[in-house]
Amino acid sequence: MNGTYQPLSKDGTITGIYLGWVIPDTNEWEALVKLTKSSLGYHLNPTSFCVDLVKKYKGIPKILGISGLENEYISTDIPSAFEPRIPVERNDVGEMCKSLWLDFPGIDPFAFMARTGGCIHGDPFSVCPILAPNDDGNYEFYCRIGTTKDLQQHWDSFTKESKLECHDGIVSIQLSGDCTKYPAIVPDFFARLEGSIVKAEILNISQPSIFGVEILTKITFAGSNPYASSTFSLLENLVKQ
Repeated sequence: MNGTYQPLSKDGTITGIYLGWVIPDTNEWEALVKLTKSSLGYHLNPTSFCVDLVKKYKGIPKILGISGLENEYISTDIPSAFEPRIPVERNDVGEMCKSLWLDFPGIDPFAFMARTGGCIHGDPFSVCPILAPNDDGNYEFYCRIGTTKDLQQHWDSFTKESKLECHDGIVSIQLSGDCTKYPAIVPDFFARLEGSIVKAEILNISQPSIFGVEILTKITFAGSNPYASSTFSLLENLVKQ
């Protein structure tokens, strides 16, 4: 009995979240577990890829907060692999929410997790949100993008008028008054989605610092089912075969 499934985010657009890892052997992001919610509680499902990964990295189940590799775990609380990625209501977090275009106080924790990548210090994992399609059938990812070192000397030129361009699914940055196109670094999970990036736009930019700039974007992704690739396949599907 799965209960009645519910969205994770307050606006209903995030229906689930995958937690993944860039595997050292391949340097590719792979989904390890899927989090969803129903009237029964939070559902945690390992992926079929996680089965193979555990053969080499035996400590993975403990890190993910699961006892082994069962088809599904249900709990009333947010699973321990995701709980540290939930923000607390502090003033510094409030400033971050402002840059992420999120309400504070009253943070939407899963929207926050999706926009920050769910990254925490000293932790190699990141998240990929499972989105409901918009009215056009596309998927709108709100996320931060990174920049390359080529842009360090131009950080002061970043404005909201700076453009993001997409060509063959690759996102590039064109600064105001500069014809040069610089590559943008999108979250690792985009390489595992089925479909292509069709549009990207800058929503907010942090002040430049020695650490660079943080750029909040909306990336529109087109595909009949972006989560159809094998990396998102669940253990329960493997068991049924």
